[in-house]
Amino acid sequence: MTRSGSSQPRLFDPRTDPMACEHREERETSFCLLHRCYTSCGQSKYGEPPLCAFEEPDNSEEACRRRLEWIKENG
Repeated sequence: MTRSGSSQPRLFDPRTDPMACEHREERETSFCLLHRCYTSCGQSKYGEPPLCAFEEPDNSEEACRRRLEWIKENG
């Protein structure tokens, strides 16, 4: 399954939108065809948009502060 239509999978671009990722397959949960494992890439965490499970999250002070505030408000 690829966006380009070729049979060779492409490596994902930095900051991949997991909901449009060519390697994501929905089973009981998200499954990464590239890394051959179940992931949580289709789920929002702490108010942040979904992120590829193999990309580093934004851990800047601002992002951490924003997530902590979301946790305080949403439990």
